[in-house]
Amino acid sequence: MVLLHDFSQDMPSLLAAIERHTNRINPEVAAATAPPASANSLTGGVANSSQWDSFIRSSRRPYADYAKTVRALRTAEALETIAGHLQGIPGRKTLIWISGGFPIELGLRSGKSDIPQGNPGARTSGASAGRSGGGRGGAASGGAGGLGGSGNNTQSASSNSSSSTPQLPGTGRPFESDVERAVRALNEADVAVYPVDARGVTTSAAFQADRNSMGKSGRPPRGTASPDFNYETLETLAEETGGLAFHHINDVSTAIHDAASDAKASNSLAFYPSTVSWDGSYHRLDVTVNRPGTKLRYRPGYVAAPDTATTLSLADVIANPIELTGIGFSVHLDPMEGGYKTAITIDPLNITLEPKDGKWTGSLQFLVVVGKVEQLTTIPLNFTEAVFHQIQDKGLILGAHVKTPPGTTGFSLGFRDVPSGMMGTLHVAL
Repeated sequence: MVLLHDFSQDMPSLLAAIERHTNRINPEVAAATAPPASANSLTGGVANSSQWDSFIRSSRRPYADYAKTVRALRTAEALETIAGHLQGIPGRKTLIWISGGFPIELGLRSGKSDIPQGNPGARTSGASAGRSGGGRGGAASGGAGGLGGSGNNTQSASSNSSSSTPQLPGTGRPFESDVERAVRALNEADVAVYPVDARGVTTSAAFQADRNSMGKSGRPPRGTASPDFNYETLETLAEETGGLAFHHINDVSTAIHDAASDAKASNSLAFYPSTVSWDGSYHRLDVTVNRPGTKLRYRPGYVAAPDTATTLSLADVIANPIELTGIGFSVHLDPMEGGYKTAITIDPLNITLEPKDGKWTGSLQFLVVVGKVEQLTTIPLNFTEAVFHQIQDKGLILGAHVKTPPGTTGFSLGFRDVPSGMMGTLHVAL
């Protein structure tokens, strides 16, 4: 995944970034989504075509399975990275995802079931993250179980599992946990996904133009159309995050415009359950309004988990070129012999401080990476009431010396709030 340009209202710089990008032809898409060969082929006799089709199917199956695996993992990882990058930006965010389809079934929820299998009694109703349909009312961002954050990192000096099987044929690898974690990360970051199917108007394989529409003895092609998991997964991804999916359209520009227009207005609601068990179960949320004909789009539930969706280590996330903003902080650099003196200001809304024995306590992990050298430090937090209020007003200010050998072009900083698991990273260019 490559970040071409971060958020900006400078249209010329955005267009220039796109012009500088060299597109990559993605062989995995064609390999993973190409329709199977058909015994109703226009070439050769029926028996001969059937033998060749069987040989071709068996020959390409291992690579097709591999290609689907690559696409599935890259898709889940990309969505999780985007969620981490947007987490520190306050308010409801919109992700317009232009795609040729996702190659797996998400399997997050089965129909409208309120209670996950194996978790009886795990039902909660109330307000949730959401968005109004057609500008006619709405429901909210927020909701129990979501972890929020604010602030961007800057440099100065500057679900419920479905009973269906979300496993790729022949791979032996289920992707349920990967995709569920990505969707949960999107919801924690308050991001609504608007998938746009770039394939345009499509038909089932049996009726595509390169196929004979009639089989032996003038009969229709054998078999029935297989489920379109690309369609199903785009729909589920939008539904799970409170967005809207666009299918079977040849005008991608109009779909993007409609998605952006739909996301212009939203209302925020929040609720706090009187009792909650952090058992990792999925809780459904229902929102209703007293206005006939109103279509609501909102996050349909939350996972009652005490930690965040991100499970990678601080070293893993800091290696990603896309910065995380779950902990917002700014860095001021002062040159010194052999490196830099840094003054770091951390947004107090992004760190967990709890009262204990008359003090406010917490814990932060701090990682500095210069080239291949990593230095990880755990910082215990223990503040008096007066210092706590000062931090709430001005932020938590920390200092550090970073040694930079000759030829160093930059270094990276990262923080993890140990109680919540929230993380923020910043890549400093010198």
